[in-house]
Amino acid sequence: MEIYRASSIKIRAQIRRVVFDSRGYQDLRVSNVTVRKRLVTVLLVGLLLFLVIDVRLGYVQLIMGNWLSDKARDSWGRNIPF
Repeated sequence: MEIYRASSIKIRAQIRRVVFDSRGYQDLRVSNVTVRKRLVTVLLVGLLLFLVIDVRLGYVQLIMGNWLSDKARDSWGRNIPF
């Protein structure tokens, strides 16, 4: 009887994977390891994106700051005839 139950559970598990819910979506299960890998990947991509933006902002502020300020002052002080 135990063998029948085990095989019955396996069959139910296989059937459950292809059963659609009431809205017509397939019931897909994802393991915790896969979810963790996805979360870590999204976290690392987000961190990398933040780092790139932060480095660019630092470059504009620290390296190009004086040049941009001079350009802004020149633009405000210029007389343009109408």
